[in-house]
Amino acid sequence: MDDLVDYALQHAMDLGARYAEVRQIENQGREILLRNGNLDVTGFINSCGLSVRILKNGFGFASTDLAEKEEVKNCVEKAFKSAKRQKHTIEIDECKGEEYNEIIKGEDSTDAIKILKDFDSKIQEYCPVRLFELMNYYEDKYYVNSDGAKIHTMIPRTHLFSLITVGEQNLGFEQFTNDFGGVGNPKLLENWNFENVIEDQAKQVLKSLKEKNKPPKGRIDYILGPRVSGLAAHESCGHPYEADRIWGREMAQAGGSFLKGDEIGERIGSDAASVIDDPTIKGSYGYYKYDDEGVKAKKRYLIKNGMINEFLQNRETAVIFKTRSNGSARASEYDKEPIVRMANTYIEPGDYTKEELIEEIKLGVLMESFMEWNIDDKRLNQKYTASEAYLIENGEVRKTLYRPKIEVTTQQFYSSIDACSKDLEFTSASCGKGEPMQPMPVFVGGPYVRVREVIHG
Repeated sequence: MDDLVDYALQHAMDLGARYAEVRQIENQGREILLRNGNLDVTGFINSCGLSVRILKNGFGFASTDLAEKEEVKNCVEKAFKSAKRQKHTIEIDECKGEEYNEIIKGEDSTDAIKILKDFDSKIQEYCPVRLFELMNYYEDKYYVNSDGAKIHTMIPRTHLFSLITVGEQNLGFEQFTNDFGGVGNPKLLENWNFENVIEDQAKQVLKSLKEKNKPPKGRIDYILGPRVSGLAAHESCGHPYEADRIWGREMAQAGGSFLKGDEIGERIGSDAASVIDDPTIKGSYGYYKYDDEGVKAKKRYLIKNGMINEFLQNRETAVIFKTRSNGSARASEYDKEPIVRMANTYIEPGDYTKEELIEEIKLGVLMESFMEWNIDDKRLNQKYTASEAYLIENGEVRKTLYRPKIEVTTQQFYSSIDACSKDLEFTSASCGKGEPMQPMPVFVGGPYVRVREVIHG
């Protein structure tokens, strides 16, 4: 369809577009669902199509999955008519178009079903309900715009989601999830160490379920493991720093932001708190080099040493906020418009070891992973409940704890951070946003983060 993409762009400009972009995407892959050791579902991912976005007064958008010149012509004209009908004039950030080509070949495949079945049988004795969902696909994308961008990428991605129930009839049951993902084929299963991660967590959750040790109450110190600190970074920093949320455009769909947009340079946390969103991390689940508006991706400091540093911007919001796009526009499929999205969001590591963080605490909790969490629509008030957690007394890790939780506001959370470990660990996730929904591959992560005197919920 490459010739049709170039034809669509030229036709859009001939009609009188101020700006136009054409994006062709082909997705092919496979999905596997294993439930309690049984292959419940296996299917294929297969979609291919082209979309056109045109700026005249406002934006007009249209898409088609028919690789025929007349159909593409009609698609362009539909987008142009829609753009011309818009009552409000939109301006976009200037961006010099670049040409870029990247083809990533995944490693040799592996017998993923056998690997998952073998592990399932290993943990079934103490995990009565087990679900594994494996998705592997490649995305072949060709993007052009009237600024001169010509970007072709082929990227394979693999994602494993697990939902595990631990417990016994007389004890009760607990559930926890894990996500693993990255750029590559299912051969990644052999590199993720997912068996040890899930098995260790299952054993510790079962132990806490049997012992049911109550956590200390009141204002205490917490050390949050990378899975928890990463979730907090994504939910309480990444989402509210999306410029379209701040602007109010996402309020009816995915929620808004506690920020108003004029807070750049204001303090929101301690000097030890920095949050980064970086699409350029090689091998990461949220990896990309150019966004879906032709802007080159870069490392973005959302919070830097406790100060609000920048928001996630596309070319439209950049003009509104009087700044430049930082390459944050992404679309999940060919028939979706690009919107402001995160990529790989994490709390920046510090210079402590995990042991040094622990030894300075007289009474506290080590929260390694979460079982549930919630946050309000403006990403301000939040709660995290642990699945695997331990009591810290006089600088040493003691017994397991049953469901400790913290409740904080976003400002309280980042202001309470006093130190971070040198570790940096990531887990993958599928971030949801938009209407219709656009699930997007991302990494969430961070180091071990120490927060002082937060309230046990």
